Parts: sequence; structure tokens; C-alpha cells
Amino acid sequence: SITITANTISRAYGETDPALTYSVTQGSLGFTDRLTGVLSRDEGESLGKYVIRQGTLTNENNPNYSITFVEGEFTITQRAIGIRAISTSKIYGDIDPILGYEIISGSTAFDEQLVGSVARMSGENVGTYTIHTGSVNNANNPNYIIFFENGVFSINQRPITITPDALKKTYGYDDPEFTFTITQGNLVFEDTVQGKLNRNAGESTGFYDITVGTLREENSNYDITLEPVQFEIEQRLIVI
Repeated sequence: SITITANTISRAYGETDPALTYSVTQGSLGFTDRLTGVLSRDEGESLGKYVIRQGTLTNENNPNYSITFVEGEFTITQRAIGIRAISTSKIYGDIDPILGYEIISGSTAFDEQLVGSVARMSGENVGTYTIHTGSVNNANNPNYIIFFENGVFSINQRPITITPDALKKTYGYDDPEFTFTITQGNLVFEDTVQGKLNRNAGESTGFYDITVGTLREENSNYDITLEPVQFEIEQRLIVI
């Protein structure tokens, strides 16, 4: 008489079953005998616990022994996988590209695709935004334990070219308001250009470069290129 107890064992989802083993927990084998037969377990590949059964390790296959069998427990656990969001970018005002991720450790089982998509923090101004796990999470992929590495989504300045209008004044008068036209690129959403152009200092007759003034600091979502245009101060007419 011997008692055989199936050893508790486990594996990750998608892996191959390890050999099912047992221990003689009461009595002993005679001589140098080895028992004939193998254990079996209940069928299933999903996460959970399955009973390890006697299989072919029976009295019929081992007629010299009276076997008492104690069932064991076989567990299928979550499969570990590491994924990383792929960092990407866009120009301010453009549509977001499709966000993706890559597997950096482990693998999916049975050619499966993970369920869900990564997402980024909300915002449309120039800057950086974290790409997070979104719906590619353990809840939507219960067979996996996911280790996620964030990515970076960058919104870069939108390029525009501004050409100042060629203006002039008569010596001694106040400067007019400097006006301009967007000659390359475009504004997006309902944006308007904030701030004012300026010019190099001076009140004598001659030509003065028109400068960007406060346009760049007040329109941080745009990369502004200023075309070179000069402001003229003409002589003042007097009759003596």
C-alpha cells in the first residue's frame, strides 16, 4: 500500500505544460521499482486552477501496489509582457497620428493581439504630453500582466512667415501701426496673431529695419519667420 500525492504546479498562460510530478507520501516502493503511468489534468488553457488526476498511474498498471491517490492543483497564471509606447510628434494644429506601442519583453501567446490602444494626455498647445497605457490594460487583457513604459508625444510649433507692409512716415510725426500679411503657412483653429511689430530705433530720415517685436513671445504655438522689410522716414517739407 502506498499513497501518492500530485505535486502542485503552475505555468504561465500560453506556455507548454511542464511534466506533472508526484510524491510518495505514505508507504514506499519495493526494490528499485518505478511506477508505471503518468498523471493527467483537467483540460483548459484559460487562467485558472485545474485538478491534477491519477491518469494512467493506476493499480492496473502497477499490480504489485495498492495505490491511494491524492489529487493536486495545476494553475495557469497570467503571462508577463512588457510594452512601451512609441514616442511621436505632430505640428500644432495638425491631426494626431495613430499612437502605437512595441513589445519590449515577453510575447503574446497563440498569435494574439493585445486588446485596446494607447492614449495621450489631453492638450493642443505646443509642449510635451505623456503617452499612457490607455485601454491596453490588464482589465482588457486578463490573460496578461502588462508592464507599461510611457512614451512622449510632442506638439511642435507651426511655421508661418510674416511679411510686414512697407510703411513710411514724415519726419517728426508718430509712427503708424505696423501691419503685416501671412505670406507662408497659416493659422489654425480660431487663432489670431497677438502682439505688435516694432522697428529699429531712430527718428532721423532714412530706413529702419522692421523687427518681430512681441509676436514670437505672444504666439508661442507658432514658429514665426519675419521677412526683411524696412520702414522709411521721409523729409518733412517746409517752405521758408
